[in-house]
Amino acid sequence: MSVTSLPARAQEPPAPPVVQIDSVEPAATTYRCGDIDPTFYPGSVTAVRTGDTSDALTVAYEVSGPAQLFPETFSFAAGSALATIDLLTPYGSDPPIQVTLLDGDLYDLGESASAVLPVDTSGVETDCPPYQPPEVEPRFTG
Repeated sequence: MSVTSLPARAQEPPAPPVVQIDSVEPAATTYRCGDIDPTFYPGSVTAVRTGDTSDALTVAYEVSGPAQLFPETFSFAAGSALATIDLLTPYGSDPPIQVTLLDGDLYDLGESASAVLPVDTSGVETDCPPYQPPEVEPRFTG
C-alpha cells in the first residue's frame, strides 16, 4: 500500500477589518454680548472597526461643508477598536459639516461611512446692542 500526500490546502487571507462611524458629538459655539470673539468647542466623530484589531490602521476621510483645515486621515491604535476625529467648526456653521470615510486597501467600509456633525449654537446671543467704543477725552499738550 502506498501513501500519497495531499497537496497543501491554500489558506485564504483573513477578511480585512470593517470601519464605520459609530457616534457623533455635536460641535458648539458660544457668544455673549460684549465678548470680543465667540468661543468654539470641537465636535467629534467616533469610528469603530470590527475584525482584526491587532495592528494600527490608518483610515482616510474627507470633510465637506464649512470646515477648518483638517488632516485627511485618522488612526486606530494597535489593539483598539475605537478612534476619534475631533472637528472644529467655524462660527454659525450652516450647513453643518459632513464627514465621509473613504475606502482603503487595508479595510472595508461598513454601512455607516458618513455622518453629519451638527453645530449647537444655542449659546449664541444674537440680540446684542451695537458696539459702542468707550469715550475718550481728548488730551492737549501745549
